[in-house]
Amino acid sequence: MGQIETAIHALHDCTAVWDTLPSSQHSLFTITLWFLWNARNAAFFGSPILPPELIVLSVKNYDAKYQKVLVIHHRRSSLPIPAKKWQTPPGHFKLNVDGALSLNSGLRGVGVVVRNSYGRLCGAVAMRAPSLLSILATDLYAPKIGISFVMDASITPLIIESDSSNAIHMILQENPCYAVEGALVEEIRWLLDLLPSYSACVVPRTANEVADLLMRFSLGQEDLTFWFSDPPLWLQDCLIEDSPDYTDVCFSCTLGVCDTPYYGKEEKSPEGESFSAGMKAVQGARNSQ
Repeated sequence: MGQIETAIHALHDCTAVWDTLPSSQHSLFTITLWFLWNARNAAFFGSPILPPELIVLSVKNYDAKYQKVLVIHHRRSSLPIPAKKWQTPPGHFKLNVDGALSLNSGLRGVGVVVRNSYGRLCGAVAMRAPSLLSILATDLYAPKIGISFVMDASITPLIIESDSSNAIHMILQENPCYAVEGALVEEIRWLLDLLPSYSACVVPRTANEVADLLMRFSLGQEDLTFWFSDPPLWLQDCLIEDSPDYTDVCFSCTLGVCDTPYYGKEEKSPEGESFSAGMKAVQGARNSQ
């Protein structure tokens, strides 16, 4: 009261200012101030200054990265996290996706894995994402690829899981998305509308480890890689560790009461044929970038 208002007090010390902001916007506000401060210093010392539109994009990218770190360390999540380990989806197929940026190489990668209600592998994809995508857009690109992978195979009902709370939240919102990533969000919503039945949720990284492993594998591969059955040992080991009940033969088969024939390594299953069509959709999505 009676003191001269300063910029430091208004933007840092004044609780009244911070109380007017939703808690979810605190990090975005702070990062914006930091970028503006850097721009001011650049102007003062005669260094190049980022255009305003690039400052806005950079702020959103940094905030998306910060939010993802919070989710990884389980310090915060905007949506409920149902389980700490991957769970078999009774009566459903489950699609797990992950997308991330390597800070060392600057490469973006996507990992996709589909399993049935017995935990059996139906298909897996590891591929590079376009190099100009932001961190949040890479998180969104992963479900786009995953949904494209399964939709032509008529895999329903489908459960979609990702450890990116921001991506899932944006996809499930009913309002139009006006963010920089809005076009990608709307494309995913359009794909989901083509599915007769689906649900999507956020899971911790510990429940998304196979997709995460595939994503990291993609960073070392230039070409799109996929499997329908007979996965390599490193992937099979991760599937077994992720789901102790994992087996190439469903439980009913072991009892001799399963009506679905078992397809060995040398045979081609209907799932494999269907997913071949799904891979054409993935390759088409990749080539369109």
